[in-house]
Amino acid sequence: MLSIKDKNFVLLHGLFDALEFGKDSFLVPYYFRKIYGANVSIVYVDKKQKMPEAHRAVPLRPIKNVFAFFSRHKPYNYDQLPAYLFYVLKNAKKIDVLMRFHLRPISMLIGVLYKTLNPRGFLYFKADGGQGFTVNKWRKTWRGRLKKLVYRRFVKLVDLITVETETVYKEFQQAEMFGIRLATKTRLLPNGFDEVALSAVLKEKDFPAKENLIITVGRLGTEQKNTQMLLTAVEKLNLQDWRIVLIGHLTPEFKAWVEAFFARNPALKDKLIFTGAIYAKKDLWEWYNKARIFVLTSRFETWGLVLNEAVRFRNYLLTTDVGGARQLVDLTGYGTLIPQEDTNYLFAKLRNVIAADYLQNKYNKVRWENVDISWEKLLKDATKDFIKT
Repeated sequence: MLSIKDKNFVLLHGLFDALEFGKDSFLVPYYFRKIYGANVSIVYVDKKQKMPEAHRAVPLRPIKNVFAFFSRHKPYNYDQLPAYLFYVLKNAKKIDVLMRFHLRPISMLIGVLYKTLNPRGFLYFKADGGQGFTVNKWRKTWRGRLKKLVYRRFVKLVDLITVETETVYKEFQQAEMFGIRLATKTRLLPNGFDEVALSAVLKEKDFPAKENLIITVGRLGTEQKNTQMLLTAVEKLNLQDWRIVLIGHLTPEFKAWVEAFFARNPALKDKLIFTGAIYAKKDLWEWYNKARIFVLTSRFETWGLVLNEAVRFRNYLLTTDVGGARQLVDLTGYGTLIPQEDTNYLFAKLRNVIAADYLQNKYNKVRWENVDISWEKLLKDATKDFIKT
């Protein structure tokens, strides 16, 4: 096994801004530093945004993208590839662990270059989704042949791939690519919760101290989040003394939809609270801390970090079966999966859950001391066969 204490660990990232500080793109490197004592730094493509030189003692190092004028402001553009390749060419032998996100051709090419220049280095990929990676069909074109060559070299050279969901993990465990069993290189790493940040800002409420609040968090009204499903279910519901808090930016189309909704249901104006987007974690977590129920009606998610936050603050989950929802509901037993687009089912479940004593009884049956979704625990579990403490 590898010791990375005092070794150079670099996450080579694309676009990076302050919003990343609460996501896995910052937290995984941060906890590698905390757990293993590595000299962690995050290297990212500079978009001339105002960023600190470090965050929570992790250095943030911008690199210039000389082809930025081709950029379409998306994080995986090929115009960023020369900046990545130049950085690796210059620094590969000084990097003991190179981390990248996403199993994409650009990332894999960077990984292959790194391992070619530094065969003793450790190459780690955190796959955001990863589903379908093992069943690629190669087109008989020069691009297809090149892609197959990159994949073949990558699968041989990569040291560790972590995937988020059990579905994708099972796919990788059963797969063989180019004669290599991916099970030997793949581990499960669900997204975790940042306990260090929480301990510094908030005192948690137990069930009696919580309020009769139902919350949802996200980009309200987008095709992905399907917020209309929640409000359509609420339209038929007697909320009694419950209120619903919707946290996030509203699309213009959804604003118009909400206006029409209130025109039909003026009595619900006092029951629904739209906070707008909340970026400060302390302020956002205060809502989870006060709430008893969390609703997610998304049509798709790679994981759904808001679900982690809801579980951490012991919210009852009412969620569609997306991303990590099934894993988290199975972990606690404190939640229900909602079929996609089934407003009537959501209505019926909400009606049951807000009934007197239902949540209290469910809450008391959970062994909360066994529910640990901290990044520290999950990262240790995923890397224990590869890296020693």
